[in-house]
Amino acid sequence: RRFSSEIFQNKSFNTTAFQSYYFVQFNKYISSEGFIRWGNQIYYDPSAPFQGYGWMTNHTLSIAPTNQLKINLSGCYADFYRSSDDKFIYDYTLARVESIYQINKYLLLRAIGEYNFYKEKLNSEFLISFNYIPGTFLQIGYNLNAEKNLLDKNLLANNDLQVNHNLFFFKASYLFKR
Repeated sequence: RRFSSEIFQNKSFNTTAFQSYYFVQFNKYISSEGFIRWGNQIYYDPSAPFQGYGWMTNHTLSIAPTNQLKINLSGCYADFYRSSDDKFIYDYTLARVESIYQINKYLLLRAIGEYNFYKEKLNSEFLISFNYIPGTFLQIGYNLNAEKNLLDKNLLANNDLQVNHNLFFFKASYLFKR
């Protein structure tokens, strides 16, 4: 049990909670880690914050079938209830997959996908990174964001995932040594 409090907007809130963390190495290829927390929380509304309680949990399963490939599957969940009347306020769930493939000591590929069930948004990122020496690298990537309930051309909410943001990027860095 962790006893604590926090001041927000000149009000004192109780943030005492029960927490548990774990890490398990099943074999040299698979591990899992995470935490679970139940207790007092704050609803951070700038004009009218209030005391609440709820669950928070985050778990990650890591799979590394080779020295070059690592895959992380993770999920987190949080819910919140107002303390004064036990009214349910929200629950929030994220699912994420991250894959990293180290082709050789210089070249790396990375792909990340994350779905936010609360906001109904999908974010993904693809990256190719060339790292010649520490501090000197070239990166090329692509980000894609999509969400549900965007308005279509007739101003009606579309219930399918719709791409609302595409971004290609290039980044270069060179470490000068004297």
